[in-house]
Amino acid sequence: MLEEAINSLPDGQRRNVTEILRQRVFDQVQDATAQAKQIAIDSNSKEYRYCEGLGELKMRVPTMSKVYWSNREGKECWNDKKFKKDFLRDNPECRVKTRSGKIMVGFTGDNDFIPTRTGRKVKVYK
Repeated sequence: MLEEAINSLPDGQRRNVTEILRQRVFDQVQDATAQAKQIAIDSNSKEYRYCEGLGELKMRVPTMSKVYWSNREGKECWNDKKFKKDFLRDNPECRVKTRSGKIMVGFTGDNDFIPTRTGRKVKVYK
């Protein structure tokens, strides 16, 4: 529909309109990229933790990206685990680093339990 309207314009106006539309799309891409970078800076400068009842913050999505993908794939795409995994793979700046609120006792950094006595290993959560 838009293509037909643009093609019906005289040649000089057609070039002007296509250049204006091209510039508008370019500006929107630049704005979305800048917004994503700012969100990444804000997200990774703070420390996020798991909140009881709310869950864990895994990503922060720029508004333009959310609207674009909701229109393209449908609103239910944000409930799809595979879609979110692929989105984070393609947009690592949206990932938010979180810190666990669980306390582990008797656990070494090399993924081995510390035996406290023969046959007994300890792992305690808060």
